[in-house]
Amino acid sequence: MKPVFLAGIVLALTVTAAIGAAGTGAGGNVLLASPPTKGDALPVASSSETEPTNTNIKSIDFADLIPGGLLKARAELAFRHLQEDYFQWGSISRVNFQPFPGDAIGRTINGLTLLSQALHQPTPVSLQEIMRRVPELANSDGYLGPKLPDSRANEDVLAAHNGYACGLAEYALWTKDPTATESLKRVVTNLFVPARGAIACYREKSDAAAKVNWHLSGGDIGQLFLLLDGATRAYERNPSPELKATVETMIARYQKLDLVKISAQTHAMLSATRGILRWHELCHRAEDLAFAVSLYRQYRDLAMTETYENHNWFNRPAWTEACAVVDSFLVATELWRFTGKAEYLADAHHILYNGLLPGQLRNGGFGTGPCVGALDRKGQLTVRTSAHSEAPFCCSMRGGEGLARAIQYGYFLDGDAVVLPFYCDSTATPRFADGAITIRQTTRYPYDGQVRVEITESTVTKRKSLRLFIPPWALPGSVSLTVGGKQTPLALVDPFATVSGLSKGDVIELAFKQASGAQGSLHPAKLPGARRYFHGALLLGASSSSVEPTKPILDILDPAQKVAPESPVVLFLGDAAAKPAGGNQATPPRQLGRQRHPL
Repeated sequence: MKPVFLAGIVLALTVTAAIGAAGTGAGGNVLLASPPTKGDALPVASSSETEPTNTNIKSIDFADLIPGGLLKARAELAFRHLQEDYFQWGSISRVNFQPFPGDAIGRTINGLTLLSQALHQPTPVSLQEIMRRVPELANSDGYLGPKLPDSRANEDVLAAHNGYACGLAEYALWTKDPTATESLKRVVTNLFVPARGAIACYREKSDAAAKVNWHLSGGDIGQLFLLLDGATRAYERNPSPELKATVETMIARYQKLDLVKISAQTHAMLSATRGILRWHELCHRAEDLAFAVSLYRQYRDLAMTETYENHNWFNRPAWTEACAVVDSFLVATELWRFTGKAEYLADAHHILYNGLLPGQLRNGGFGTGPCVGALDRKGQLTVRTSAHSEAPFCCSMRGGEGLARAIQYGYFLDGDAVVLPFYCDSTATPRFADGAITIRQTTRYPYDGQVRVEITESTVTKRKSLRLFIPPWALPGSVSLTVGGKQTPLALVDPFATVSGLSKGDVIELAFKQASGAQGSLHPAKLPGARRYFHGALLLGASSSSVEPTKPILDILDPAQKVAPESPVVLFLGDAAAKPAGGNQATPPRQLGRQRHPL
């Protein structure tokens, strides 16, 4: 594939003018806002930015979707890995248990539960053993590890139980297992809810905070708020007024923190954002959506790499972390779902194909990589990405969750419409009140703009429609839509092409040419003159800065390769881009956070 280079130009469909209205930087990159400087208060998104267009859009159930192609292959690789020795009970029950009780266990439960559903596999034997034996590690109050003081003010233990709560919630939802449901209730009642008073004064300089005497995390600053993900999942399963008050106390305290000033961990920030979005959906508080938009904007402006991964902390771009990349993909997709704004969906495509999937290792695991676009510890600008180093104690399990959700996010329902925001080979059976339709999808995306959808079965009695995402890198005038081989006029709404009146036997074919060439940096103010090369959503890499890039990093870092991949250059510098404007030096962290358990 030889890209046609259009230096500094990004071509987009006129129907995506709303993206441009948000403001574009050099090379046409979408900028959601001007980044705040360190120490500034987090700006609140305006109502026009967060006004939901339709909150009824829902992803279909795993049971109604059979994956194929790239996502199936990657999910199978991760599923096999999560059943290897490291993730068996005798090992995973000891991984980081003393400092972070429940974290590795819960992440394993969560990853295997979601991948089992996405791949239509029975409960793995290893997962059954974990669920059978994990009560052995619970104290008399039902949470894991030693009992805490009445305040429960231990950031490491609370954050660790986020993973455990997420795993229990997903397992209980899937299997309807009463033991898992009861275990989750006890964790909520005896750990989360009693911590409410301490959470209200987290990192405060006050007499109340001094009396609480918080045990704060040494390295993963702000990881307490990971808990917003697990606590809201728990509330979704078993609502209670006590847990509701605890969640809202947590959100209120998080709004008051200057995450940039304290160099907060971005993974915790993004997991918290997922929880805040879930709370918006459950409780319909408009301020929660506005807060989530502001958090994502701050992350994207200040801590997203040129490969759509993350700086592990604000102000400290030491490495990326797949846990955060997964959460950023999920947050971007959910923000599209709640706001209808195409820029979030475009971000999700970029994150999936340039951050999440290239980060998977040959053994199926996930981990950490270089922060492209930031200075390394020697003061050199990082322009190459590379195969990542596995973090099996956290990232490998979360990578499994990301792949499972990527499969599920291929199909959404919006009233009587089936919505395809992503494309991948698959068969799906969306279900409506008046029946169901079965869809077989084949595609060349993301390499080419070719999508074929066939309606193989239909029992519906009312008119249904299909909405197909037209990405902003589709060339104007190149979009073609046919039904039964006949050209159909395009009905484009909020960059989706719509086909109405679906019937059994219909074959819908979408085709578009994708823009190829040079774009500016994701952060042009920091890297003036720097450029990246794309074909559609795919970021291209080269063996050196003097070679024209033609191959996607998705392929260069493909885990199916039999030999270790090269480390491709993805950021190319002009004369004015020798160093980031304003610095951004990475400093070695005082503590590296969760470490591999010695087996």
